[in-house]
Amino acid sequence: MSLLTALLLPALVFFHIGRKGRGIVALVLQLTLIGWPIAALWAIFMLYWPRRAASADAPSAAAPNPAKPQARKPPAAAPKRKGKK
Repeated sequence: MSLLTALLLPALVFFHIGRKGRGIVALVLQLTLIGWPIAALWAIFMLYWPRRAASADAPSAAAPNPAKPQARKPPAAAPKRKGKK
């Protein structure tokens, strides 16, 4: 049933999973005949790969943890210039 909804009303899938901004973009695409298949494929992608799509909105694992201070490296010394003073 959700696949049929994604094909016929792609914007509804985005509103259902809580992506209002993407739902509005999909609705604009859906209003055109050329954009409808694009919005439908995008909705199917978001429907069946929610972990991959949600990970783009979540902070990455490589991001520093604000609760744990990170050791900073001292800045490298600037090379000395040779020449006239």
